Amino acid sequence: MIRCTGLNNVKEGETKKIEIDGKDLLIVNIRGELKCFSRWCPHKGGDLAYGDFIGGNQIKCHLHGYIYNLDTGNAVYIPYRDGYGKWKDTLNLEVYRVVNKDGEICIEMK
Repeated sequence: MIRCTGLNNVKEGETKKIEIDGKDLLIVNIRGELKCFSRWCPHKGGDLAYGDFIGGNQIKCHLHGYIYNLDTGNAVYIPYRDGYGKWKDTLNLEVYRVVNKDGEICIEMK
């Protein structure tokens, strides 16, 4: 299902907070490519609006340093050693496909 955001432009390097179907999402323009993903880190709920972007497709959570791939949602770096047990566990980040529909930014919801 495609949901439109009401946005028609996100400048390069800019991040926009949106809500669609009760989900808090972020849209970011990284080097001209729009990415959309859950605003909340799946590890412990850190606000990824304060995260750091790495390269063209990763975000690092500012709370605990987990890094997620923005194309797949997979965790690519877990900063804790084996002795931390469940503390190091995380789910994948929810990522969504961005489409342009008549000049408006739209998100393909799962």
